[in-house]
Amino acid sequence: MTPHDLRTASSFTLAALLLLTGGCAGDSAASDSEATATEGTTVGTDTSTTTATTAGTDTDDPSGGTDSEGVTSSGGATTTSGESTTDVDPTAATDTTTGDPTTTTSAADTTDTASTTSATDTDATDTDATDTDTDTDTGVEPPPLAEWVLAIEDMPGNAIHRLLKISVAEGEVGQVTVICPNLTVDPSIGQVTNFTSLTFNQAKLYASAGKGGTNANTLVLVDPCNCNAAEVGQYGQGIHSVAGITSNTKAEMLGISGSINSVIKIDVNTAAAAVLAMLSMTWGTHGLTWSDADSNLLYGINGANDRLYTFEASTGVELDSIALSRDFGSVGLEYHPGLSTLYACSNPGDLWSVDIMTGLVTTEATLGLNNCDNLAAPFGLVECIPQ
Repeated sequence: MTPHDLRTASSFTLAALLLLTGGCAGDSAASDSEATATEGTTVGTDTSTTTATTAGTDTDDPSGGTDSEGVTSSGGATTTSGESTTDVDPTAATDTTTGDPTTTTSAADTTDTASTTSATDTDATDTDATDTDTDTDTGVEPPPLAEWVLAIEDMPGNAIHRLLKISVAEGEVGQVTVICPNLTVDPSIGQVTNFTSLTFNQAKLYASAGKGGTNANTLVLVDPCNCNAAEVGQYGQGIHSVAGITSNTKAEMLGISGSINSVIKIDVNTAAAAVLAMLSMTWGTHGLTWSDADSNLLYGINGANDRLYTFEASTGVELDSIALSRDFGSVGLEYHPGLSTLYACSNPGDLWSVDIMTGLVTTEATLGLNNCDNLAAPFGLVECIPQ
């Protein structure tokens, strides 16, 4: 071979080596770029892929591999090299750069997260939101309030106290069921007493009764399951003749005291009473009842002048009064929130209804009770009272 031929061959060989080296370098750079992209997918930089995975959306991602039942590459990291695609295990993926395992959200987690900040998705926020929806939005309507009122009938001599359920349901108005043939009264009060008012506070039944020869000076908790009446406490501060007590849905108890002619607020735990508002005139026998949450009013009947009074419940301020069409001796009074009807009773012991607008008193049923000066309607289900 001539020197010229030798130089020519060497040039071709050198050029081929340069081309070969350049191609390898290019392939290496491409691999590094793809590895970097894969690393970005693993740590959640590619938010579009992670969002689709988290939401369980059926997305055809070019880098995602196989599409399975609404989840795009649920492994959360896909390794691509050249023209081949490898799907990673759905529950744990390996970072192709660091080798660290990563965790992705299950397809069952249907959250609305807009972006993922790390490969491990704890989903705390969306889980709380899901729990809230499950716990609070049950879609179950509360049952209708039972159509009856309760009364305690004091028999002659005031030693026997019958707890009665009086139906106000259509077609059954006035039907009486004896719940307790005789309430056992707390020895601190004594069996001989008079129950002058009755009310439910939440699902508990309370009454106002006399103690130590003083009329209606004590708050009593009545248990219809065991048929006993336990003392809560005395109203105190010279407050007695509390012949009307009532409660609202916030478990606040209110009353009227004839001894100080005031609307009072009563602590249901201790019976301690405080003046809410003074009354404009003297009250004799009386009854008091709360209306409902929409109007938040108190209705009271004063047996001394046979008038129906309306008060603002939060302040006890008198708003209006109208004359009643009947004479009241004793007074039992209760607004039934489920029927929007104001019920009353007196002597004789029959069940009446009162028109709030006109004062017309109508006989609903002839009961023939010995006496009636207290009524109570339920706010919800009551234990041991047939609904």
